[in-house]
Amino acid sequence: MKLRSLNGFGSLGVEVYDFDLMNCADSDLQALGHIVADQLLVYVNKKCSNGIDAKRINYIASVFGDPNGGNNTENLTSKMLKYRREHNQLSKQDIEVIRELNYLRQGFEDLPGLIRVSGKRDQKGNRTGIFSEGELDWHSDRQGTGVFTPVLALCSVEGTDGTHTEFLQTHDQYLNLPKEKQAEVQSLIGVHVYTPGKLAPGLNMVQDSIVRMNMCPIDGSEVPLFCKSPTGRPGVRLNLTTLEYFKGYSRKESDALISFYRDWFMRDEYKYSHCWQDGETIFMDQTITLHRRPTKDCSQRTLLRQKITLDKILGKGTQGFQNIGHEEPGIQVDGQLVTRDEFFKKFKISGQGTY
Repeated sequence: MKLRSLNGFGSLGVEVYDFDLMNCADSDLQALGHIVADQLLVYVNKKCSNGIDAKRINYIASVFGDPNGGNNTENLTSKMLKYRREHNQLSKQDIEVIRELNYLRQGFEDLPGLIRVSGKRDQKGNRTGIFSEGELDWHSDRQGTGVFTPVLALCSVEGTDGTHTEFLQTHDQYLNLPKEKQAEVQSLIGVHVYTPGKLAPGLNMVQDSIVRMNMCPIDGSEVPLFCKSPTGRPGVRLNLTTLEYFKGYSRKESDALISFYRDWFMRDEYKYSHCWQDGETIFMDQTITLHRRPTKDCSQRTLLRQKITLDKILGKGTQGFQNIGHEEPGIQVDGQLVTRDEFFKKFKISGQGTY
């Protein structure tokens, strides 16, 4: 396995070459996992990644850690929706969301944490993947929660040639902050609210509701601005599409802080733009790294999206709040972790009001 630096991702990010991702031994995968944890963004080129399929990327996730991404809101959602279905408490729109999510997972029922990202439709006109239309603004996994997955893998399957994904790391610019600003960052708690259509302009209403379930299922959830990667690299979770304000600050004060940190962290020298070819794989950090899709027409492309923890690689919990010293991940509101019953009460599936 050989490495070379990626241009445009600051001091981090590498391309892996002279490597067979499809057929290598588990010991090689473990070595790769340590590189992913350290470098935040790892690109495995077409020659090294060619032939990768859903079962293999899911297996790699199981070598790194939990392929389901750790404790997640989807498990709670499934239990709650089963209860509501049994008690006839689901709206027509909710049923459409559930059907869509189940359809998108077809063929992957035994591959936890895996889903297609695709704008393609089948012969009946059904969407075959999530994020099926339009561009995606800067975001990270489960950004309005404390149960975010530390790593995602994207594997380009077909129709991706010439489409783009951009990546931004916040570690370098955090280190460049004056000490008083670093202290300020460590004190700021973001309050998150999901606004339909803001993260994914142009996305259909049903899938926008699915995105909400993942990104920010409970409005008012609190996520510290400061975060560390699983290996301890400091940075921030600057998720502007759900960040509403900072706890303890007025909207005017929060707007000024958000404006300053947006301009400070979102600089071109820390953005890596990747032009896809079919048959490539990218492993990307979700703790202090953001990504976006500037490509609007995704009607012909399909990628695989796999959740990954690094628990086995690093021998510790690496999900969500665990990266900032919490024993367990969770969703926090008003300074307290939300219990299962509270989640059931507060959760909104379709954005059309609470239940």
